[in-house]
Amino acid sequence: SRMLVYNGWRHFYFLAGPMSLLMAYGMNTLWMWAGCRKSRRSVLAVALTVCFGLQGVGIWRNHPYQYGYYNELVSRHNLDSRFELDYWNLSCTNALQSLMEQYPDRTLRVAPSDRSTRSGLIRAVAYLATDRITVVETAADADYVLANLMYARIAQATVPPESQWIFASRSYGVPMSVIYPAAAAQ
Repeated sequence: SRMLVYNGWRHFYFLAGPMSLLMAYGMNTLWMWAGCRKSRRSVLAVALTVCFGLQGVGIWRNHPYQYGYYNELVSRHNLDSRFELDYWNLSCTNALQSLMEQYPDRTLRVAPSDRSTRSGLIRAVAYLATDRITVVETAADADYVLANLMYARIAQATVPPESQWIFASRSYGVPMSVIYPAAAAQ
């Protein structure tokens, strides 16, 4: 049987205190190691600057999807199948904006690939305050399908290959939400 693993930081709050203590202990150990030697303190300052710099560059590169951040030590291989990338369905808004830009003179019927993506689709349409997008329930009634790939995978929804996608929002080069023609879903 497969063990149930919950996503989100809230399931690990009990680790915040021990992690903070471990971090403080590690910083104190490094500071003691550096002692009064200027060369060691310089090495420590450069190392910390590089670490913070890498974090900042990663966040900057992935804007507006910086919330899908992953440590540089995490392998990017199959990142989308090992971690959640867009739990809150925020990339749905950018996907719909891109679709409207590609077809500026049309009203677009969009179906979600699954129930969880549907909530992101509805929120995105409300946020965009547009009457150019009509949310429909099935791909048979739609022009396009929106899929948050994490939720589509959980729901075992069929998503066509990347060559058929019209738009993909990406974090670290990994697609989070995609739009594809409804005909490709059938």
